[in-house]
Amino acid sequence: YIDFFRYGGIPCASVVVTRRCLGEKRFDETLTAVEDRHMWIRLLACERCDPERITEPLAIYSQRDNSVSSDINNMYHNEKQVITDVTETFDELSEYRSEAFARADYKLGKRHLKANQATKARQALKKSIHAGAEDNRVYLLLILAYLPLPPGRSLAILERIQARIR
Repeated sequence: YIDFFRYGGIPCASVVVTRRCLGEKRFDETLTAVEDRHMWIRLLACERCDPERITEPLAIYSQRDNSVSSDINNMYHNEKQVITDVTETFDELSEYRSEAFARADYKLGKRHLKANQATKARQALKKSIHAGAEDNRVYLLLILAYLPLPPGRSLAILERIQARIR
């Protein structure tokens, strides 16, 4: 659950959970976004759960313009709420709290850039850096956010660079 908190990686549509593992745990209905991330951390931390991983793709993720996950501010607010909750609930996660907030700001900047909101993207990316972001993608995306590029072009450049680095 520590690795999942730090790096993510479980799409909601691809999870199967036994009733024994689930117990009394349910999605937090006060969260209108990223409730799945909150649930997976709590389940992975549970001693009754013994997660397995299937490496082949089992689902296709698509996002519509009017979906909950397309609401930039709602996603950010809920992500911060999840970070706060799980770092207060699980002591082992508290040392990664700043890292998680920096990553949330990076994702916010990326979403703003995708929405062609370069000024807001730069603000979020700078906040990520001030929060201690160590990921070079934050710096690269900030530089790209200052360039006069067409909408979406900055992210396309970043993704091509990332593909070459891997």
